[in-house]
Amino acid sequence: MSLSWYRDQGVFKELQFRRLVDRIDRPLPPDAQIVTAFTDGQVTLRSNRDKIGYHEASDLSSFQGVKAGDLVVHGLDILRGSVGVSDSVGAISAVCTVSAPRDFMDGRFIAYAIRAQAQSGFTRALARGIREGGADFRRWDTLAELPIPVPPIEEQRRIADFLDDQVTRIDQAIALRAKQSKAGLGFHRGLLVHVGHLAGFDRPSPIPWFPCWGHDWQCKPLKAVGRCLDAQRVPLSAVEREGKMGKYPYYGASTIVDYVDDYLFEGSYLLVGEDGASLENPDFDVVQEVDGRFWVNNHAHILESIGVERSYLALYLRSVDRPVFVSGATRPKITQDDLMHLKVPVPPLEVQQKLVLSAQAVAAKWQSAMTQIENSARELEERKRALITSAVTGGIDVTNARPIMSAHASTVGVGAERRYGQRDG
Repeated sequence: MSLSWYRDQGVFKELQFRRLVDRIDRPLPPDAQIVTAFTDGQVTLRSNRDKIGYHEASDLSSFQGVKAGDLVVHGLDILRGSVGVSDSVGAISAVCTVSAPRDFMDGRFIAYAIRAQAQSGFTRALARGIREGGADFRRWDTLAELPIPVPPIEEQRRIADFLDDQVTRIDQAIALRAKQSKAGLGFHRGLLVHVGHLAGFDRPSPIPWFPCWGHDWQCKPLKAVGRCLDAQRVPLSAVEREGKMGKYPYYGASTIVDYVDDYLFEGSYLLVGEDGASLENPDFDVVQEVDGRFWVNNHAHILESIGVERSYLALYLRSVDRPVFVSGATRPKITQDDLMHLKVPVPPLEVQQKLVLSAQAVAAKWQSAMTQIENSARELEERKRALITSAVTGGIDVTNARPIMSAHASTVGVGAERRYGQRDG
């Protein structure tokens, strides 16, 4: 029987999930810690992983017990890959189904098969009770219908061992891409300093975080070369507020959020995000150049440049060390007073223009490199999905397969179906 969820290319027979596992309702163990089914397929103590994005429950009365070796399926995050074999004893959310694979099944293989189904779109099509962004598999009758390929147990273990190794290697390469991308985000901080050095401006500077300086440069407070505009509130009806984003651009502090206090502007300005916390992640959106009509909320400063090139001032503000901007401990923010007293190097106009052009050229190369890194990460994710699907459906023979990646590989070559020997038939 071919696998209906993978273009009729499967070579293993399939059985419903209910026939492969025994559902378990475990009591909570004493002093239980929270176990989480993560989207990368790992089921482990939450204390073993980053807790960002996860709510830390104080009352575990609605949780259930889980042991090492249990197969866990997260009923609401199944489409994102939250399926795996637990490596820990603890308490897990009641939205998860806990089960024990029967003697002829390997839990890791089942988890890979369900993840492959979710990636193909089959799981969403099967689900009842679709919710936004996912599907609801909390109902046992829905989950129990999933068709799972059933090769011999020895083959399941070979496939699971193979995927454990190769998926780990690919994930390491993806993590490296993320690290490279994160490092690249901070590149523009030193961009002005970099092009200043290239232009030969290396005299001692009166600004500690800006070491290069030209012999004819001046140092002025920002209030001498720019001014903040005071906004006049433009009353909006509910209909106007609902439709404004389609008519004119809308800017928030560092993300687009529809606050009550919105203002309509027209002209050429710099927007500086007020929220200092957002500046911990250096992002060009913290300082934006805008032209024409736009909406802005009261969590952004509207800055008009006077006597300096606007693009040069934007370049400089993006290069400033973030602590210089920020006031306050509990909720760091950039106040207008802090902004106006910021020290700004003011070279001659022609030097400002030269620095901007040089920085734009360097930034274009940086952006090209970042694009390549992002494309590489997407390709790695696609290769991983194809590899898992090919392996669990029997599309490749893992017994004689050559590794798709070495321990230190940074890219995946051609597709899995070309790197591995396809099965006959």
